[in-house]
Amino acid sequence: MYCRTHELRLKLCDEYEIKPIGRFKLLNGRTVVSDAGDMDITDEYIIFDCILRKGGQRETIYCGKYVAEDLCKIINCPMPPLFNPLRNTSKSNKSEHQNKKGTGNLKWNPIRKQLYDILLVIISYLGNVEKESVLFHIKERLENPDYIEYYPKGEVKSVNTYLKKMDMTFQNIIDELSKTNNIRDFQYDLVLEYLLKQTNDQHFC
Repeated sequence: MYCRTHELRLKLCDEYEIKPIGRFKLLNGRTVVSDAGDMDITDEYIIFDCILRKGGQRETIYCGKYVAEDLCKIINCPMPPLFNPLRNTSKSNKSEHQNKKGTGNLKWNPIRKQLYDILLVIISYLGNVEKESVLFHIKERLENPDYIEYYPKGEVKSVNTYLKKMDMTFQNIIDELSKTNNIRDFQYDLVLEYLLKQTNDQHFC
């Protein structure tokens, strides 16, 4: 949804209920077009979910840091933490689940935590992922503080099914990204072990 000027953003925030749903480091070989002027974003991008206050129609905003900071200031909401899958990241670039509001003082189930990072890597790999994608629905479920300590049985199956539809394994994605990016080590041993107890049809490696 177009959001070029501060004045327009004020109007949009009045007409829509707007909230950030993800903030990602843009990797080499991936491009995202900003809704603030049809320009390619070169560093990091933020995704906002927008629900029309009268009618409930949903829109999405993709933008860079400057526009995102303005939107967050207007709606009085903190910027979402940055997910950066690259090595040598600063403390501010930790995985999103480590700073997610409502989950910071809770102890993640280790399988759930590992799956969450895997999901964010997949989103980073794909780039322009629609808000209504099943990936964001899975992300929302994994972040739910009421279930943060529980095994993600349904979510593991959902991510495995998504990888199958992509005709790729998670290791394929890591290998592909590593060709042009200094990707951190993302483990999937716990998720794989958990999944193999349910089915042999796995798509992580």
